[in-house]
Amino acid sequence: MVPPQGIERDQPGMALVAVMGVLAVTGLMLAHLAMLGAVVQRESVVVAERSRLKYEAESAAGNALWSYLVDRRLFADRSLGRLNAAREGSTLPAWMLDGTRHSPDPDTKVTVALTDASSGIDFSGNSPGSELADRVDPDDTERIELVREFLDLAADYVDGNDLRREPGGMEADDYEAEGIPNFPRNGQLEFREEVYWLAGWREVLTDKVRIIPPKGIAFAKSNNSRPPFFSSSPDYIQRVLGLDDGELEQVLAARRAWRENQTPLNESLDADLFGRIASSFSLSESGMATVEALAESHVAGIARKIRLTLNADLRRADAFADKTGQALAIWERRFY
Repeated sequence: MVPPQGIERDQPGMALVAVMGVLAVTGLMLAHLAMLGAVVQRESVVVAERSRLKYEAESAAGNALWSYLVDRRLFADRSLGRLNAAREGSTLPAWMLDGTRHSPDPDTKVTVALTDASSGIDFSGNSPGSELADRVDPDDTERIELVREFLDLAADYVDGNDLRREPGGMEADDYEAEGIPNFPRNGQLEFREEVYWLAGWREVLTDKVRIIPPKGIAFAKSNNSRPPFFSSSPDYIQRVLGLDDGELEQVLAARRAWRENQTPLNESLDADLFGRIASSFSLSESGMATVEALAESHVAGIARKIRLTLNADLRRADAFADKTGQALAIWERRFY
């Protein structure tokens, strides 16, 4: 049988097309493997760097914690925002719960700050967040209604009955209708993050939520339970003191001046503003410490952070996790 005319002439061309196709596919695969190798290499660098930064942050937090405990032992006056005569002549840096940023090791990009863990809105117990109702402008009817509904929701979350509070409460049937099973808890909150499961928290909360103590431990009742000034958020300070934007900026500038240069508050603020702060906020430590250490890499965008919370007032028995008083009770230990 004679093949059609031209078949023999076309065969080399078809073979060339096939070879070119194989080479193109092979080249694409090699390029993909090279790119994948580069990605894996970069991921390995990131993983290794994050591991290193974790240890740096953990080391800095531990050093800051012990520095703070030593500072408490050496200087009994834990007042904030004013100069301490006992520190005159001391070459030791002041470790206090005022949010001052420390950089203990100049060879690393690590910063540490200590704040008062008693700051924030209290959602523990059987009346979670009740203080929110005391911080609302009586003329702001819209916000009053938002707060009332949110507090009803929070109260239904912790109470043990199935009676829905009005106007904002929700019980098991309401959660199930929204596709959320096994709600509410019907018991006291165990973790502050539970608050963020409740609808409407963004519109109501003007400050962070205070950490909930471990079972059997309570916050020390001191300073008439006033919130700590140096650890409260700007929005919370503005709402509590009824400040306009200009006054708020003055207050925040005075707080920065203390943190950066140890400038007393009464030297940065007029007598009226300082008096309002002193009457509404605590200017001394509670002893409940939060230590935050941030370690940053020379590689842009890579950082690790650790947060520790504990009772650093070693005069209290619940500061320890054992009867012999050898191991501190850590309320929170979290890496980011």
